[in-house]
Amino acid sequence: VILTMASSEIIIIQLVFIALIFLIGFTFGIIPNKVPFLKNSAALLGIANAFSGGVFLAIAFLHVMPEVARDYDHYKNPHEHDDPPKLIPGTLGHGGEEESYFPLPFALAFLGYSFILLIDKVIFDTHSLMGEH
Repeated sequence: VILTMASSEIIIIQLVFIALIFLIGFTFGIIPNKVPFLKNSAALLGIANAFSGGVFLAIAFLHVMPEVARDYDHYKNPHEHDDPPKLIPGTLGHGGEEESYFPLPFALAFLGYSFILLIDKVIFDTHSLMGEH
């Protein structure tokens, strides 16, 4: 494979950013274990855990899910994917009738999240067994 100068520069930039993201994650992952007053701070670790969960949810719902919905629409309607009104839910179709639109990728994401929440909070709920509230 012959790489052009532009594509080799892009690969170098990608590798630099991969290393940078790894170092940032590794550094901030080690800090709570190495700093004594952070090691025993349940409140601070809880806030950091909630923040990291929020980052993953934001990535999922703001970046990944719209792409999944678009790709699902392309898969569902392979010959009509270039028609801009087809990509907008609830728009009028070719004959003037409103097309039915069910956001299956979003519904599956909601069901998956609800299933994990059910498993975590109902099936493996250890607070009631330990007497904590």
